[in-house]
Amino acid sequence: MLRRCLFLIIIGVVACSAEAKRLPVVFAHRGCWLGSEVPENSVAAVEMARRYGYTAIECDVHYTKDSVMVLMHDYKNMKRCIRRKSDNGSVGNLKLSDITFSDLRENYVLASDNPQYRTPVPTLEELLIACKENGIIPLLHSDVIESYHMAQQMFGNNWIAFSSNESAMKEARRISDCLVLLSFDQVTAEEAISRLRSIGGRVGISSMNYGMYTHEFCQAIRKAGFEVQSSIFPTPHEAESIRNGASILLSDFSYLPNKQRKPAKVHKIRKTVCSKLCDYGVDERLILKQIGHTDKRTTETYYHRDRRTDSEKRE
Repeated sequence: MLRRCLFLIIIGVVACSAEAKRLPVVFAHRGCWLGSEVPENSVAAVEMARRYGYTAIECDVHYTKDSVMVLMHDYKNMKRCIRRKSDNGSVGNLKLSDITFSDLRENYVLASDNPQYRTPVPTLEELLIACKENGIIPLLHSDVIESYHMAQQMFGNNWIAFSSNESAMKEARRISDCLVLLSFDQVTAEEAISRLRSIGGRVGISSMNYGMYTHEFCQAIRKAGFEVQSSIFPTPHEAESIRNGASILLSDFSYLPNKQRKPAKVHKIRKTVCSKLCDYGVDERLILKQIGHTDKRTTETYYHRDRRTDSEKRE
């Protein structure tokens, strides 16, 4: 319930904002994983992404010791992502490149508090099949050229290549006319546009650096005809990136509330949504229409403005 409400909050901000030129598409970071329940980079996370209405999922592709493509984010130290199959114990500081695929499948499972989701680490092919069956576009966070060929064979041009490795992204373009997203830590708009043009075709920028995504920066990239992806920006920077012109949200609403917290009631969720709309400057008339109030004083009384912390405001 909380995940759905967080998702609706961000979509509500976009849908109601008078500044929004068009709705951005929303991609699920490592699939639609749920805290310690549904594991990231899993078939279950693909199925959950369909349930929550995501367009695409990002997945991390790496090789095992014997060069089998599997899904794993923490490939240099897998203790957060997997457990021993025999007793659900910690694997210690285990690298993906140190074990064969058969060892991985026979002796380890994805980490989850729910035994139902303690499943084998999926191969890229297994995950792509799940995407196909669930109508989800795969966004391959990958420098593995073989993965591009597999995605192209299974999805045609309807997949996305994503990396900070410019030469790998140029190779993805040689293989496919898919959307290519080149990731930067820091870059000027002029340099980004030049490097995106060198890749050619459908292409865009991605970054986790929300400070770089000013209105001027985003608009320059968009006017040049390229996509702008905000990559797991924290609140309130994700909403700010929307106002500034981001066309894609790679979102990480992927946690459940602390088990000791009381579950949120519908009225509380309703207040939270409208309060967030107020915070981000959405026209009051649109909020009134959305919430069903006839007098804006009701909204102002019950939906308090700007509950961001002082540190968030300074940012």
